[in-house]
Amino acid sequence: MNTDVIIVGGGPVGLTMMLMLQYHGVDAILIDKGNGIITYPRVGTVGVRSMEIFRKLGISGKMQKSGWPEDHPLDISWTTSLGGHELLRIKRGTYNDRLLPTFSPETEQVCPHHWLCPILLKEIADTAPKSLLLNTKMISFTQSDTGVIVKTQNTKEGTQSTIQGKYLIACDGARSSIREQCDVTFEQFHESNHFQNILFEAPYLKNLLGTSNALVHFLVSPTGLRYPLRSMDGRSLYRITVKPQKDKTPYELVNMALNYETPFYIKSNVHWELSHRIVDKYRDKRIFFAGDAAHVISPSGGFGMNTGVADTENLAWKISEVLKGNADERILDSYHDERRPIALKSLEKSKENLSRTLNRKVPTAIALDTSEGGKCRKEFTDVLIKQQVGKEFDAPDVHLGLGYSSDLIDKKQKNTADKNNTPNNWQKSAMVGYRAPHVFIGKDQSIIDLFGKNYVILCFGTKEELISLEKLIADALLPIQARLVTDEDAKKIYQEKYFLIRPDGYISWKNNGLNEDTIDQLKTVCRSRNKQIAAL
Repeated sequence: MNTDVIIVGGGPVGLTMMLMLQYHGVDAILIDKGNGIITYPRVGTVGVRSMEIFRKLGISGKMQKSGWPEDHPLDISWTTSLGGHELLRIKRGTYNDRLLPTFSPETEQVCPHHWLCPILLKEIADTAPKSLLLNTKMISFTQSDTGVIVKTQNTKEGTQSTIQGKYLIACDGARSSIREQCDVTFEQFHESNHFQNILFEAPYLKNLLGTSNALVHFLVSPTGLRYPLRSMDGRSLYRITVKPQKDKTPYELVNMALNYETPFYIKSNVHWELSHRIVDKYRDKRIFFAGDAAHVISPSGGFGMNTGVADTENLAWKISEVLKGNADERILDSYHDERRPIALKSLEKSKENLSRTLNRKVPTAIALDTSEGGKCRKEFTDVLIKQQVGKEFDAPDVHLGLGYSSDLIDKKQKNTADKNNTPNNWQKSAMVGYRAPHVFIGKDQSIIDLFGKNYVILCFGTKEELISLEKLIADALLPIQARLVTDEDAKKIYQEKYFLIRPDGYISWKNNGLNEDTIDQLKTVCRSRNKQIAAL
């Protein structure tokens, strides 16, 4: 069996990697030892940047309609217990009435693991069923200067096969055997934390909560419960995160979190380690690491899986450019250069969120129906407000506002952008090295919808200037598409005449005019081999 890329691991990141490679016309095979059935939902929310990526793949609408009730509150609540004293509530509306962001055509969606993976699996099965090998585990792999060989075994039948490819992408999780065999260092940045996730069904809890329903209930209890209890489906499925207590059963821990007499059923009980790790290199010759195989990030802030989904977009188009002959292989080194700093910033931000929770002292009287209890609750609420805890659930600066620095970005212009950057500047300014900012340029069409399979130069000039640009590109045999933008709102954000946008929507270069140095500048940031793409 032969292919261009072999993906090992069929979680959200591996499946998205497969779809992204297909989008770019890259032949790939995904193997996973599981059967595709998700019994334990881990991921809860798909972030806004991931939703933009799924928009590109044409499936963001499926995430929006995955199953979350349109009238269920998306609020975040801090409470002594469900049915106890609520300390603070951040109102975020419902699907029916929430405020949509101005900085993206998409918004985050509640789409837990057990909803998300079936959507991705079906998309692959519908488009390339032979490329999806479930119930298949990797036995071994080798790599050479020209490719990789993976030996597999069907876990049901015991039959073995060999797959040959040009590249291997390890999406096999935090305990990646591929990473270990490559002897790649998984650097730890903070002391490990150990947690316990208990998934339970409570058929009547939603009705009991009434107007107190929320997406996330942050528990604040002197019993040691101080982590999220999250609604997983907006109906009857919940997940509570706790610090393991040896003298307490899962049933007892859930019961401590509820101030109601109501039946509930434990569906699963999982102990896990949060180790705050990032690989020291994202590439080992012909092998790449993505998702949890590359970084383990605290879920505090929702950056973990969403960082992994962004890995897929960054890597897939680069592999495509190399395989099409449009760029030399050095472009693949930029995957490490660009994604590792993002993972590190996301890790530190999530650790900051986690530390706030860990370091808050919970008074022993906080749940009491006494004047002392009332005083404790007011003081604790003041602490929550002072710490601006809502930012943990509203962090577009991390999801969308971090920039890249690599050989694929004009360094001088990136340095200028960094010097002039201010909070939220990425929303209103088109800066080199950063995501091209969203603005609607037509009915339901965002400017980011213009980017995807090829490099694009946006021209904010006249039709005559567009024609001159197209001739310049064609004469130089550059794999770049030119697009004229006349929208006045877009011109206010993109304040120069020409912007080179990469397939992943990041700005590589900009200029107010074309000159004799333009082609050399474009070749440098594209790593071009001067092979024109067949169709634009």
